[in-house]
Amino acid sequence: MTMRIKNHGDAVCCSVGGHGRIGRSAARHGMVIIVVAVVIVLVSLAGYGFLKLMEAENLAAHARGDRLQAESVAASGRELLAAVLEAARADRPPGAETDDLPDLFGPVVVDGPEEEQTANDESVRAGRFFVLAEQDSELAESAVRRGYENESAKLNLVQLVLWDRRHAGTGRMALMSLPGMDESTADALLDWVDRDNVAREMGAEADYYKELEPPRQPTNGPPESLDELLLVRGVTRERLFGVDVNQNFQIDPWESRLAEDQAVGSGGSDARPWSHYLTVFSGERDESFDGQPRISLNEPDLGQLHAKLAKVLEPSWANFIIAYRQYGRMRGGGPTQQVDDLAPDLAVPAKVRIRSPLELIGARVALKSDSKGATKAKNAKRPRNAKKPKKRRVLRSPFTTDPNQMRQYLPKLMDRVTVGTGQPIFGRVNINLAPREVLVGVPGIDGAIAERILAARTLNSGDNNRSDPTWLLIEQIVDLRQMRRLLPYITTGGDVGRAQIIGFYDMRSPIMRMETVIDATDRPARQVYYKDLRRLGRGPLAGLLQAADATAGMTGSTTLGGG
Repeated sequence: MTMRIKNHGDAVCCSVGGHGRIGRSAARHGMVIIVVAVVIVLVSLAGYGFLKLMEAENLAAHARGDRLQAESVAASGRELLAAVLEAARADRPPGAETDDLPDLFGPVVVDGPEEEQTANDESVRAGRFFVLAEQDSELAESAVRRGYENESAKLNLVQLVLWDRRHAGTGRMALMSLPGMDESTADALLDWVDRDNVAREMGAEADYYKELEPPRQPTNGPPESLDELLLVRGVTRERLFGVDVNQNFQIDPWESRLAEDQAVGSGGSDARPWSHYLTVFSGERDESFDGQPRISLNEPDLGQLHAKLAKVLEPSWANFIIAYRQYGRMRGGGPTQQVDDLAPDLAVPAKVRIRSPLELIGARVALKSDSKGATKAKNAKRPRNAKKPKKRRVLRSPFTTDPNQMRQYLPKLMDRVTVGTGQPIFGRVNINLAPREVLVGVPGIDGAIAERILAARTLNSGDNNRSDPTWLLIEQIVDLRQMRRLLPYITTGGDVGRAQIIGFYDMRSPIMRMETVIDATDRPARQVYYKDLRRLGRGPLAGLLQAADATAGMTGSTTLGGG
């Protein structure tokens, strides 16, 4: 290799032989820098992607945690409802089945400080829940209230089949009182529940459903829930559950337009759906108003029966009930005497089974003669020295037919005794809560009686004792004969409740919204129906929180968003 150096004044010029190797080496060094830069960018992008992935996972973990917390808060609302239903009727908050009770049913703080401590402090989160039901009163400002529904205010579809078995046509007649119901659908509903495969006059049984696509089989027994009725011929979602698609207790404009587009029948979008009048869960414990077990009037051991009755009732009442069990009701007239001084002969066995406590009203009991000679034929000769047989003693009932006296004794009698076995009673209709459409479906209640019941409920000042359905008799809405017929079908209690529960945390957290039915006919109470409503949105939560903000100063602690 040769190197030549030329001096051109102040400039020095070098040339290197060997085919320009120095230039090619510099080019390679530049390419390495580019490759390194690309690798650094890719590694940085990978690191950034991993960072964003971890950030998303972190957010997802927090969201999942928030969701679990909201579910736990909602579960606390469900437990509150169960506790209320497990309590005796005397211990339940008044108005829980009809009025708006925000102090009890929401917003209830279960996790975190109280409202006054979280107000204007957005760094503090508190878990709360609402227990909600539909507001029936037309005078109410809102369509939703804090409380629950008593399922006994509805017609029990399973019991309708039993009613129809006792009196043919009763079930169809009860269903025909519902808005938009037709005879074909009514018969199909009864056929779906009854235990046979014989179709009613306008009904449908297995032969009809097996031809459908896809085929189905009638339950022929109690449905698991009202949702199952969507499989019944003639039942549509709009008729059964209404057009309130998102179940926020009001008809939104888009829901009204949807109903118009689908030509919803059953009286239009403003008509109440059948789910407002029907249930498959109603029942009650056979206990007194204060939660004590009732005494069975058909206790086989009269000694035990008398001892139990004497503890809670007047002695004359207990004595007469024992005499009635021993000898039954006397037919005919004649003089009677009071039962006060009677010492019952508990050795005499019971011969009569009491079918209703109302049998005791106005009854008379003829005691067996003390002399054996009284049982002989009239023409038989009596020994000369034999004593004359004593006259038959006829006792008159301490339970008179006087309405003023009924007002005093009947609530106590009906509260303390039963003709059942102490097991829960299912399907009776609560006459203090049921709407007109339900009342007229009860055997023995026609339109006129239903109107009188509704009028009496409206005019009730709260002074009258209406803890038992015999208030219809006391207030002379029905007579004794009608009351005896109605008693197996009606009640003023109910230990099964339905509610929508919303559990949530503040600061843009997810929510838990569900519909539940709690059955407290036996303790402990159990959940018999559950429906997750989260996919339908937040429901009435925004309006409830705005109302709470306005009344309780919760502006800072009820921020909405997200979820």
